[in-house]
Amino acid sequence: MSQNPAQCITGLSYPADIQRSLFSMFEYGYSRVGRDAEAILYFGNRISYGKLMDDVHAFAAGLVNLGVKKGDFVTICLPNMPQCVVAVYAVNRLGAICNLVHPLSTEKEIKDAVRLCDSKVVLTFELNEGFAEGLGAKIIRCKTPLFFPKSPKGFIMKTVYNRTVRNAKRASDVLLYEDIVEDGYKSKTPLPKDTMQYDDTAAVMYTGGTTGDAKGVLLSNGAFNITTSALIMQKVEGRCHENGAFLTVLPVFHAFGLAICIHAPLSCGMRMVLAPRFVPKDCANQVLKEKIEILAGVPAMYERMYPILKGHDLSFIEHIVCGGDLVSSDLVDRYNEILERKNGWASFLP
Repeated sequence: MSQNPAQCITGLSYPADIQRSLFSMFEYGYSRVGRDAEAILYFGNRISYGKLMDDVHAFAAGLVNLGVKKGDFVTICLPNMPQCVVAVYAVNRLGAICNLVHPLSTEKEIKDAVRLCDSKVVLTFELNEGFAEGLGAKIIRCKTPLFFPKSPKGFIMKTVYNRTVRNAKRASDVLLYEDIVEDGYKSKTPLPKDTMQYDDTAAVMYTGGTTGDAKGVLLSNGAFNITTSALIMQKVEGRCHENGAFLTVLPVFHAFGLAICIHAPLSCGMRMVLAPRFVPKDCANQVLKEKIEILAGVPAMYERMYPILKGHDLSFIEHIVCGGDLVSSDLVDRYNEILERKNGWASFLP
């Protein structure tokens, strides 16, 4: 079992009023650990629950100033990044609906998704903002380097990234995410009464399109929260720790990524180690450095991390689950060996 000296999480409870919305679950996690606890680690930036909650309220106020109201659709076409997390909870707080689209979708796919929901606002990043132009929606640019480290390494990362995306199609009329947040802080626009309910639609997610065009699927607050709370009560309560971490590399536009890797840690006072894409060495090293307690991923991820994790003490891991594709018995056996399941530590669960 984990040797993390932090306080073990106990006394969790998710009655109907807590499971009412995504935001109410986040609010519950925040209330358990307080403002100073860490919520997100992203490229060396540690974002507290207090800062995250303040940004959620500020961005929600900024969206109100743009005319967003309950029942409106807001398209979020972003990789895993702090702006994406803020947007999901801000939109939900207003009673609006997140239209979650793969950030590397084609221009046609993005236009179809925005038109399908008649989105009022589209959150984009450097590689796709040009695809949202001409649709009648306000475009918000979320700069990828905004949360890069404020260090020489971060400067190099920003320089390389900007060079990589320099030829991407840009929109002629965009709003900047940081300006929307600042406007929300300064304007102090009051947020409408929070009337979101368990059965209200929280998000639209898209099928894989293997039998034709991708189809939008409406998912309620309850659909996410019942999945999230079940995982927490079965795998977190009494086993994980305040400030313990989830590995958050599965994308937000997948239900598993949002419900388990983002929503679960924030609903119980844990934190997420957030990565915009899977890089085996980086993710494995983060598991070891941050002593990540819960991992969720697909078989290919674990195959590629195995050589790096093998030989290290993994006793801090409390739960590791694999799905989304065929899980071989050989992969299960190899991980159960390095996890030392025989000693009562975590097991690899397909």
